[in-house]
Amino acid sequence: VDPSNHRRANPSQSVYLMDKISCMGVLVECGFLSNEPEAEKLTQAQYQKQLTGAVCSALCSYLETEGESQ
Repeated sequence: VDPSNHRRANPSQSVYLMDKISCMGVLVECGFLSNEPEAEKLTQAQYQKQLTGAVCSALCSYLETEGESQ
């Protein structure tokens, strides 16, 4: 939801849940509570809807392309 953010996904490196699941999974980090401006945005309903839309859109995009080969 932040066009200036160009961070890319990284493979799991010692995240217990991602190391122990037996099926495909996704861990979504929507912000950092230690960052006051981000923590404030996370409490806002409109921002939560933006995040929901972004996650849903990314999942649909994946299923339309990469998911076909799984």
